[in-house]
Amino acid sequence: MLRFVALEMKAAGFVYTGVDLQNPDFAAMARAMGLFARRVEDPGELPGAMKEMLDHDGPALLDVVTAKQELSMPPTITAEQVKGFSLWCCVR
Repeated sequence: MLRFVALEMKAAGFVYTGVDLQNPDFAAMARAMGLFARRVEDPGELPGAMKEMLDHDGPALLDVVTAKQELSMPPTITAEQVKGFSLWCCVR
């Protein structure tokens, strides 16, 4: 599931079921179509993979796997959302 959507659902007190997304290996899919592609699962490999992508002459895809719980920016939470989140935690 999309993590910001999950956070909003928890904040509203909704329990989610059956909505977890399993991403495919996008790099493997791109390679199967003839594109240059790299998949990065280890953050230490990212600088080298980015250099390869930028050095490649032609279309390329960089598939970067990130932690699901990471937020790109902290959300602003209202008192009503705190209430919803506490209700979600109780029914889990």
